[in-house]
Amino acid sequence: MFRSTETWMNSDLNMPLITTTSIDQNMQVFVPVFANEEFSVSELDNMLNTIHAALEFKVKPHGLDEVQVHLAIVETDSTVVYYKIGNTIVSPEDVPINS
Repeated sequence: MFRSTETWMNSDLNMPLITTTSIDQNMQVFVPVFANEEFSVSELDNMLNTIHAALEFKVKPHGLDEVQVHLAIVETDSTVVYYKIGNTIVSPEDVPINS
């Protein structure tokens, strides 16, 4: 359950961002991108660093525990696929599967 949701434009990335804060004090950031956009590893790293720097003033003063960043990849038929991105690579064997 989300406690709050906010949409804003990040001028450094020239991208809209959607932030949500959950009741358990975790923040999630959704970055909408088109499916035909291409990103290099260094561009994704820059995106993560820019987002974390922009949100630092919100996270620490408000006692938020964690910030998770997700790419919301939008296809022309309105399908949206979400990918959680971070500074590490996670092996598929390490990802828990909800049954």
